[in-house]
Amino acid sequence: MLNKHQPTRFLEYSTRALSYLSIRVSNFRSLLSFPEDAPEDVRDFARLPQVDRMCALLIDSTRTGVAGHSIRASLLTTFISLVMAHQDALIILSESPFFIPSLVTLLADLSTTLWEEGPGLTVALELLSDTVSGIARGMLLLHYVIFRTPKGPASLRARLQAAPPRHFNGIGHQFVVALGRLSFAEPPDEVSAQDRALLEQLADPARDVMDLVVAGPESESVWSLFQEEDGEDEGQGDDSERRVEGNNSGGGSNGNGGGGGGDGREDEEDIVMQADIGMLQESSSLEYV
Repeated sequence: MLNKHQPTRFLEYSTRALSYLSIRVSNFRSLLSFPEDAPEDVRDFARLPQVDRMCALLIDSTRTGVAGHSIRASLLTTFISLVMAHQDALIILSESPFFIPSLVTLLADLSTTLWEEGPGLTVALELLSDTVSGIARGMLLLHYVIFRTPKGPASLRARLQAAPPRHFNGIGHQFVVALGRLSFAEPPDEVSAQDRALLEQLADPARDVMDLVVAGPESESVWSLFQEEDGEDEGQGDDSERRVEGNNSGGGSNGNGGGGGGDGREDEEDIVMQADIGMLQESSSLEYV
């Protein structure tokens, strides 16, 4: 069901079905358990195979476009539902060597795509909001897990250092880039006013997480780096504005000028995404502006 070698369309449907199952609080134990016939000596809840596979799909950058965003959105919905279902589920996921590094990698990939305008994004500006939504859900989920898990803040650096290098080579650099960008960089000119406001709201939780690993002079260096980046981008602002205006005049409103066959599903996913973000914000000990 979650094998990354399955066709993208199959994974899109299977991850969506999983997200629907996870919304029922009573299902969390079934979703985070071993098969009944699994030997006792391999029942390590920190290495649940289904969690490992979900994490692998979450950071699979080969699945792009609407389908790729749909898979990631369903997986984030599943993780959010599980961590909020019960403290046991929160601890099981936080103890996975893949879970937190996967969220960091996701944030690094999506923020790089958004700020550095990856090739897929320049062609399809309608994916901007999907990218911002993924960043928001991933960031709030990471913040929630770290600050709601016993010893979570104190263990973050160790968890990043213990990330399997085969899957998370350069995780330290990805952490600094992703969290630094969300903490200090101005949102790109191309995003809508609503998405800009959402990105600005993420600055405080991103800084909370980054300060657990990068502090003092190192934090000031990261701040300086992204201030310099913003200064370099100012000269390109007019060109970006003209490009966005051209795209908006050429297509349908809100990037949905194509066929209307998927409107119902997209509306449904948007509602679920807003609910996820709302739950995480309301449950956080922080006050989100």
